Amino acid sequence: VDRAQIDFVSTVSHELRTPLTRINVAAEMISNDKIKSSILEDVLKMNSLIEEILQSFKYGNTTLQLKKERVNLNLWIHNIAKYYEDKKPSLKINISDNTQVDFDKNAMEKVLRNLIENSIKYSASDANPIEIYTEEKDDILLLCIEDSGVGMSAEDQKRIFEPFFQIDT
Repeated sequence: VDRAQIDFVSTVSHELRTPLTRINVAAEMISNDKIKSSILEDVLKMNSLIEEILQSFKYGNTTLQLKKERVNLNLWIHNIAKYYEDKKPSLKINISDNTQVDFDKNAMEKVLRNLIENSIKYSASDANPIEIYTEEKDDILLLCIEDSGVGMSAEDQKRIFEPFFQIDT
């Protein structure tokens, strides 16, 4: 990572924090506690993400360091799902109450939110609920998300892990 990239990321990080600070201040004035809490949580997550990216570039490491911890998967997913309770199609969660896993909650939350938001975006509002469940396969616990959206072409599936790749809609 060269100095110009570090300077660029630092400048972008600073520029993103300014509107986030304004959003944070405005959110404090909202009387609806549910909306206020949701906005403040999003601002906190955005600030955390900006800090992770900045630290990663400062130290010349473009991969994020995972901070694994033991998590009750059912409780964790239900807490995230609260954000989407007014969205259509709805979410249906079928995970055992005592399912414990080790992972980085922040990194996995980004993945889960992305999958849920894409499922909502590419499914009809009157579609069957988006199902979130676990499945065991060869001693591995899989977290599955199933929707009735439009899906992806085989060609797009090949490119899904490319940085910044997005399907044209």
